[in-house]
Amino acid sequence: MLRPTEELVREHRLILSLLERLEALVDQALAAPRSPPAASLHEVLALLCLLDDLHHGKEEDWLLPALERAALPRGRVSLEVTLDEHMEARALLAELLFALGGLDLGQEVAAQDLANAAARYARLMRRHMINENEVLFPLAETTLPGEAKRALLDGFAALERELLGGAGGMDALVARIDAALENGAPAAA
Repeated sequence: MLRPTEELVREHRLILSLLERLEALVDQALAAPRSPPAASLHEVLALLCLLDDLHHGKEEDWLLPALERAALPRGRVSLEVTLDEHMEARALLAELLFALGGLDLGQEVAAQDLANAAARYARLMRRHMINENEVLFPLAETTLPGEAKRALLDGFAALERELLGGAGGMDALVARIDAALENGAPAAA
């Protein structure tokens, strides 16, 4: 069984893979701004939105409150910064979806809007995940007692059932991501 922070780091790797695919698809859209966007661009953005709900939900609903209850040592990390970055990421995902809608309508300028939002989103997420992997998650490992870590795993599983349950759970999500990364074609929902 994975530790809670190992589970979150594994999700970071999935997000990083999708960011690389997003950047490649955005480059294609910039090269042919009058062409309809690839279906895989829709799929990658849908997966990033789903992972935002799932991954950031685990952190916001379970990890960060557990750290607050455990009296996180002051000065080591700011939970507010983590939450602010989650909000910024959601705003950038909304910008990406809006720009993608413009591409769907044939708006040539939307390709540049998409590229700008994608660059900002990728930069934010990479920096954010490094901070979590190197500061927040190790702190959680040393701060949280064993029963709190077990409660996190239970909470994570409940959120996965809520968001992914009917679709085969995390294994199905990973397969969907793998399909989007391998061939660029949309995977079955």
